[in-house]
Amino acid sequence: MIKIADGNLVLHNVPLPEIRYADSTLTLELDDEHFRRKTVVFSPIQGIKLTTSDCADIPTAEKSFSSGRYKRYVLEDTDSAWVKELRNGIIDKNDDFTKKTRHFIIDIGDELLEIAAWNMEIKPCIYVAAHRGYSEKYPENTMEAFRAAIEAGADEIETDVRITADGELVLIHDAALDRTTDGSGEVGSFTLAELKKFDAGIKTLRELLELVKDTERVTLDIELKEYPTEGREAVAYEACDKALAMLDEYGFTDRCVINSWNGKLNEYVREKYGDRYKQHVYYPEELLGECRADPYSYAYCACLFTNNPEAYDYLRSRGVQPWAGAGVKDEETLDKVIKNGAMLITCNDPAEILGLLRKKGLHK
Repeated sequence: MIKIADGNLVLHNVPLPEIRYADSTLTLELDDEHFRRKTVVFSPIQGIKLTTSDCADIPTAEKSFSSGRYKRYVLEDTDSAWVKELRNGIIDKNDDFTKKTRHFIIDIGDELLEIAAWNMEIKPCIYVAAHRGYSEKYPENTMEAFRAAIEAGADEIETDVRITADGELVLIHDAALDRTTDGSGEVGSFTLAELKKFDAGIKTLRELLELVKDTERVTLDIELKEYPTEGREAVAYEACDKALAMLDEYGFTDRCVINSWNGKLNEYVREKYGDRYKQHVYYPEELLGECRADPYSYAYCACLFTNNPEAYDYLRSRGVQPWAGAGVKDEETLDKVIKNGAMLITCNDPAEILGLLRKKGLHK
């Protein structure tokens, strides 16, 4: 498999950007799979040149050579025989490098594969998602909460999507209006115009997309709240399809994760759209209700509400990013999820958590 791999960085078949050299080191500024800038520093070890025929048995390499699409890769050592032979050919078996890192830079050009082994250091970064916006200080899922989260520096905004009686997508967590508005009754029994009359600042998904579309550093966690329970299958799938279509319309297909606590709805997204969208699920599987498919076979990330390190390890072993579910609120709770290896933290007070992460050197 060709990729950069680290606890905080995974890149699959992504061409590397311009490279800067200084004092025999190489520095890259690139985006990780969550579309965040990362700084990667390499120190050279040794190099070798091979022809394309030397790795003709690698489908990904064959494809990249034939298409000419990619010029540089970083290769993670796997159990494949050709990689083992490559390592033996360019690295002293007694070198500590063989014990500490498994990465190579590959430069493809004119039928020549140039490979250099490097020590690699990745500056860590843990991201922060604002749970329903900056909900600690502002009414949840309101424009005030979203704006405040962006101003605080949140990397991602998490929000909840429901559908109105006239088919509009609105941002509200509960099925009923009572907790967060001065109204009463089910959200889905009102039209958008009727909902706008309540003192709650109920906003639409379109309004949120208009707010964040030009702030490229901000991604979205879209939680679909309409579940395909008995008698509501059509409503749930309509809300899902409309939300995904709107995300596509605004260019957020690759700037969002699609979130649901419902296994059936997750599987609907997977079966209808394939891997087009990054899917956010939960751990353990029991939280998702009935599942026909293994959710960790297709999930991009999963939120956890436990401090059991084995749960985090399990997700990483499945190639699923472990995210800390909402509940991190202070340094004590933050330190626990950092120790476990959380790659993103969902929280109600993004300013507080970002401040603590920056103090620890874990966020810009």
